[in-house]
Amino acid sequence: LFRPGAPHIQEFYQGHRDKIACAAVHGSKKLVATGEAAVSPRIHVWLAGSLRTVSVIRTGHAAGIMTMRFACRGALLFSVGVDRHFSLQASDWRTGRTVAFRHTGTEKIVELASDPQKPEFFATSSIGCVDLWRLRCNAIEHRARVALGDSSVRRSGVLATALEFLPFSVGGKNKQALLVGDASGKLGVVTNKRYRVVFDDAAKAGLVAVIRVAETSDGPLVFVVRGSTVLTLDLNFRPTAFKIELKQNSRVQSLDLFACESPTSVLLGTAEGQVFMTQRGEELKRLFVAHAAQPLLAPSLGDFAKCRRIHIAASKKQGVIASAGDDKILRFWSVKENMLIKEVLLPFVP
Repeated sequence: LFRPGAPHIQEFYQGHRDKIACAAVHGSKKLVATGEAAVSPRIHVWLAGSLRTVSVIRTGHAAGIMTMRFACRGALLFSVGVDRHFSLQASDWRTGRTVAFRHTGTEKIVELASDPQKPEFFATSSIGCVDLWRLRCNAIEHRARVALGDSSVRRSGVLATALEFLPFSVGGKNKQALLVGDASGKLGVVTNKRYRVVFDDAAKAGLVAVIRVAETSDGPLVFVVRGSTVLTLDLNFRPTAFKIELKQNSRVQSLDLFACESPTSVLLGTAEGQVFMTQRGEELKRLFVAHAAQPLLAPSLGDFAKCRRIHIAASKKQGVIASAGDDKILRFWSVKENMLIKEVLLPFVP
């Protein structure tokens, strides 16, 4: 754990005995869950402030944990196993108790998203389809499988690569739609267990890597990251004038938003190890080339398997940005002063 306000101090959570395969952060930013890559993996839930262990969850997964998500409220934590049956588990992170467990089949699960309004509902994606789930008592119920098009989509192996829930209101009632981005660059929405494409322009720019729904100084927007382009759509899925384009040989890999000052700023990290920042109506500004990245393998993404990664996060109150890449260097820098604060060498590739 690295704290921008405490120079040259590194803190380590020491609870694990096996390699860490994935991590998830609670919406409150106070809790962290880390899952192991092991034959009988465990999930450790701990406090970010004190590094104190809250619970250790024994899972029924085999061969490791692929991904995890905290529910929006309550004590639920959902996890997906790497085992051949791609198991799902719902756990109570406060007590460490397993609430429900089931196998899903032999199709690989790519992504997991939880409903921000109903903590017992969540969704997973795989090749050519999205599955909707519900936790009822001590069982995970399969509500529906929604195909992303006709049978040819499944045969062609189109992946649903990004999921995000979108709130909306009908007749004074709050509901949720599920946004789905796929490897062909299309954006679709699942409502009432049906899928329809809502955005499919002629100039496709690669797979949808990130979908983010955010309240900005210009109102709620949907940010869609595809290759070297970041599109912004209104809640009717119409493109706005706010469009971010990098050079064609660059690829946006991560996106964060922060509002230390109005208007909302967009922070981008690229696969080439660069960090950019922009606001609506302003030119794209490259803050620095931070990371001399090396290729990593991502077998589930086919032609996009050879990639280089940089991860970014913004502190919305302090005006500090952190970035970490394949060069094993964590960097903190000031947004207002556009100045690098410090660098820390990591003992691992994030």
